[in-house]
Amino acid sequence: MGAVFADHPAGALVVEDDEPVREAVSLVLERAGFDVCAVEDGPAALAAFDRDAFEVVVLDVMLPAMDGFDVCRRIRARSEVPIVMLTARTDTEDLVRGLELGADDYITKPFEPAELVARARAAVRRSTTGPAARFSVRDVVVDEVAFRAWKDDEELSLTPTEFRLLAALARRAGQVMTRRSCSTRCGATTTSATPGWWTWRSGACAPSSATPRTSPGTSRPSVRWATGSRVADTGRHAHGFRRRLTAAFVLIAAVSSGALALLTYEVASRYRTRSFQQTSENEARVALALAPERLDEQGFERLVRTYDKRTGTDVVASVDGRTLTTSTVLSFDDLPVALQASASADPVGAEAVVDGRSEYVVVGQGPGGARYAFLFSLDQLRAGLDELRTILIVAWLAVVAVALAVGHLVSRRTLRPVREAAEAATALSNGLLHTRLPTAGDDEFGTWATSFNSMAAALEAKIDELAAAAERERRFTADVSHDLRTPLTSLAATATVLEEQLDELPEPARRAVAVMVGDVVRLRDLVLELLELARLDAGEELGQPEPLRVEAAVRATLDAQARTRSLQCHVDVPSGLEVLAERARLRRILGNVIGNAAAHGASQVWVAASADGGEVRIVVSDDGPGIPVRDLERIFDRFFKSDRSRASGGSGLGLAIAREHARAMGGELVAGNEPGRGARFVLTLPGVPGVVAANRRAAAPGDDPVVVTER
Repeated sequence: MGAVFADHPAGALVVEDDEPVREAVSLVLERAGFDVCAVEDGPAALAAFDRDAFEVVVLDVMLPAMDGFDVCRRIRARSEVPIVMLTARTDTEDLVRGLELGADDYITKPFEPAELVARARAAVRRSTTGPAARFSVRDVVVDEVAFRAWKDDEELSLTPTEFRLLAALARRAGQVMTRRSCSTRCGATTTSATPGWWTWRSGACAPSSATPRTSPGTSRPSVRWATGSRVADTGRHAHGFRRRLTAAFVLIAAVSSGALALLTYEVASRYRTRSFQQTSENEARVALALAPERLDEQGFERLVRTYDKRTGTDVVASVDGRTLTTSTVLSFDDLPVALQASASADPVGAEAVVDGRSEYVVVGQGPGGARYAFLFSLDQLRAGLDELRTILIVAWLAVVAVALAVGHLVSRRTLRPVREAAEAATALSNGLLHTRLPTAGDDEFGTWATSFNSMAAALEAKIDELAAAAERERRFTADVSHDLRTPLTSLAATATVLEEQLDELPEPARRAVAVMVGDVVRLRDLVLELLELARLDAGEELGQPEPLRVEAAVRATLDAQARTRSLQCHVDVPSGLEVLAERARLRRILGNVIGNAAAHGASQVWVAASADGGEVRIVVSDDGPGIPVRDLERIFDRFFKSDRSRASGGSGLGLAIAREHARAMGGELVAGNEPGRGARFVLTLPGVPGVVAANRRAAAPGDDPVVVTER
């Protein structure tokens, strides 16, 4: 667009309600070669725009009668002329709104006159020599003038914001765009839950989990956006206490039922054994009463036949050294010795193993001095006890299973208020302040729910009160910032013009103007730093971290420092070392710290960086006198100046701002003194996984490449 300025002045429409600022901006643009038309409100701007042709519009936001957003929308509806928004408001919502309405650039007050001129010229240059309005990427065609797009010769149904996003991605096919970049280029508003990056991939756009949109009544394809984000882990519900309560319930049931089963088995076993023995002894008495007076084979057989009908038990009889038995393998010699000697008329019994079998042996004396032994098998008794044991074990397992189910159900019902309270507390922590617990019941949980609801109501009221106070403070800060920025803009622009004409002024006026220009610059810097701290305190300085090369950031800072002062700096930074940070914040921190070292050091500054675990440490030191020990604790206090730095002219806010930016990115900035040198500042920031591991090495004392930058 250089030919435009060479052949004829570019027409610039300046819309500003504050007369000093309007005059200052007009003066700056006129000195830069623009043909300026300045008006004070929206209706006058629209009338001038309809009357004359302009190549750029510098438009203030806060205007009487009709604000700058309405003026921007109406101008954009008539023409594609570049619009540069000029305002004292720094809210992201205002910036995004202006860009969505069609503004091409956004400048906040106060600003450098050279920046305004550069942005105005760039806007004019883009409007005349910009890229083609209609272009294609693979099978997608985009027409930026007609706001239309096609895929495979079928028109896409897009909202204005979607179209701008599509055009921005298409022009940078294969590249990754940050959320902030998308907002700046196409006005796509985002929140903390929206994707952190956008990218163009093959096809119309790469498929994602988002549902394709199609206008009702049409079959035209829609665009699917490729997005990426980190999904917050909401955490899993902790069931540990419920499991422990269920386990305790089951344990109590298992121990109780197990003890009862053991006791039952023991009592039943003793009872059945004793009953078996008594029954066996009674049957033996009956048999002895039926025994023949004279024992012979015929009498023994009659006794066995009669007795066998009742029991089917083996019998052994012995008289006068002669033994009769129902079993060919049994004799009195097979019986226990203690029973062999028994000769009591009353039967005596004992358990014994006879011929490898468990028997209950009852021995008694019958008529004629004959001795009888009755053997009752214990197999049936043992089988009955085994069956009883099996039944008790199965019953115990069934009781444990039932206890598990009942315990699980009871624990769920019992701990439901606790779970609801935990969910309510989580909802409160997530900002759902209207969350309350049900208060059914008059038990302890009901009292708990009532207390919780009272606490939540008090918390909601307090937060609402704080939010209202914060909103009042935000509006107050915005109003004050506007009232401060507007006169500062006028002062800065006027001071710049006076500084350019300083050599033409007489000597007495020249000295006064030089002092005034310096004080205006100091006042502007002080106000900007105060407003920056206010935004940091309010949490408004939010951005998107990205991998940044430390070496490039240090070089850019040194180049900026070289424009204002002579600086000899020793740099030791691995070329591949990266940090996860915001570009503007990182440069702000490095600029403040390196500038502080250059201002208070003797002649040299050292900058070194190294990987330390998952972090990156950037060390800046100088060869000055260092920081007095008594000042180390206050070095980051706002407006603090040591005795040695009071004559430097700074505001005392630079280091405080640098530390706030470092903490906002999850890092830290600490100060100290380095033996043999001077002050030493250590900036710690999160590293990029993988890159940090590849560059994990400490700065070697001998590795000291020197970069000398001079004004």
